[in-house]
Amino acid sequence: MPPRSKRQTPQKQEQNVVISDQETSDGDDRCISMGNQQAKDYFSSRKFRKSSKQDKKISDISLLTAAQVRKHLLDWDAAHTDEIPQCVLEQCKMNHFEAWRSQLFAGFNLLFTGFGSKIKLLQEFGKLISADEPILHVHGYVPSVSMRYIVSTLFEKLFKRKQSGGRTLEEQCIELTRLLGNQSKSICIIVHTIDGSALRSNDIQKAWSLLAQSPSIHFIASIDHVNSASLWDESETKRFSWLEHVVNTFIPYTNEVLVTGWSGAMGRDSKNAVSGIQYILESLTPSDLAMLRHLGTEQLKGQAIPFKQWTDYCCRHLLATPAGMRNTRKVLEEHGLIQLQRNGEFIRIPFGDHVIQQVILDENALNDQ
Repeated sequence: MPPRSKRQTPQKQEQNVVISDQETSDGDDRCISMGNQQAKDYFSSRKFRKSSKQDKKISDISLLTAAQVRKHLLDWDAAHTDEIPQCVLEQCKMNHFEAWRSQLFAGFNLLFTGFGSKIKLLQEFGKLISADEPILHVHGYVPSVSMRYIVSTLFEKLFKRKQSGGRTLEEQCIELTRLLGNQSKSICIIVHTIDGSALRSNDIQKAWSLLAQSPSIHFIASIDHVNSASLWDESETKRFSWLEHVVNTFIPYTNEVLVTGWSGAMGRDSKNAVSGIQYILESLTPSDLAMLRHLGTEQLKGQAIPFKQWTDYCCRHLLATPAGMRNTRKVLEEHGLIQLQRNGEFIRIPFGDHVIQQVILDENALNDQ
């Protein structure tokens, strides 16, 4: 009898094991099926419906006007008068201004980065420097700012003289630094947002670096774009001789945002105007476009262009006939690309230098469209 009991015991255990395995597999199947059903319900409830003609487009959204944007920004600032930005300014004034001043007069140029507008910070720091030398504030976030106008202003204020036409921007900057060194004069230039849209071209950044290289010019600038360091190549970085300071002011970019579009010489809207200019340029004939680009090249030299001088050049070098010139003038005037001044004695393109350089004279800007 004992041997039989030993044989029956493992059989019962095996039956129990088999039953438990079956229960486990059945439970897993049920969990899987429930999970599949839940997944189907989840994704089916989030299926994108087919687009219809009644769907709204982004172009149908009514955009805010400049006055509405200004009002909302000012209301936002009034509702969020935190003490943190003021504390940051006070701490910088107490703990860093003297050190920054020493670095500046030791031959370094100061570059300020960080989150928040740095206009108030640099204005307060400029008050400290103004006790030692004159200061020029340049608001680079204004899209209509002109580098040639800045250089001309420096010549007039420092040396009481006007720049003669026909010289490149680089030559004017070299002449300015030479005169400053000969007369032992010094000046501090503070550029708010040196990476602004009107100052991003290679020629303008090179001009800034030539000025910053001069021992007679103490240069301070701020940047707001995360990729601003890509503006400068190795040679320009050496000329700038930056000493970078990261200052998180947490001040809203109200002033920078309120400047909507570029004003140029006629105060036009930025994106719409630039895209409109590119569209018009594509519709011009090659001869009309060549005449406009010649006018833009002469205008960038900083001199007034007599209308007769422009027409004579086009007739001689671009083989334009008097009838063709009259037609070109009519077409360009109707599109707002040229403007006659002083009873038709002079002619100019009514846009800023950056638009002439980056849109009208840049062939790649047309080819990319």
